[in-house]
Amino acid sequence: MKKNLNITITAAPNTGKSSLTYLFKEFLREKGIEYTVQDTDLSTEEEMDKHFAKKDLTEVTNALKEKIIVNFNQVQVRRVHTDEERLK
Repeated sequence: MKKNLNITITAAPNTGKSSLTYLFKEFLREKGIEYTVQDTDLSTEEEMDKHFAKKDLTEVTNALKEKIIVNFNQVQVRRVHTDEERLK
């Protein structure tokens, strides 16, 4: 069974959250990795694709380079054992 890995992108308005989400989404899609997208500005993945359809990934990336610094914070959550695991 696959496990969820949640990535939350937080920042002030107009900083490129949707753009960065789109870049991550496209990378995962190209690599065949399952994903879901929830974006508060663009309500569906289809809407996101339509919004970015006129731009290529290089254009989106270059726009972000000029205005953001990405900070990664990796946090491990405590493992919750299932009943079957506890019985082993």
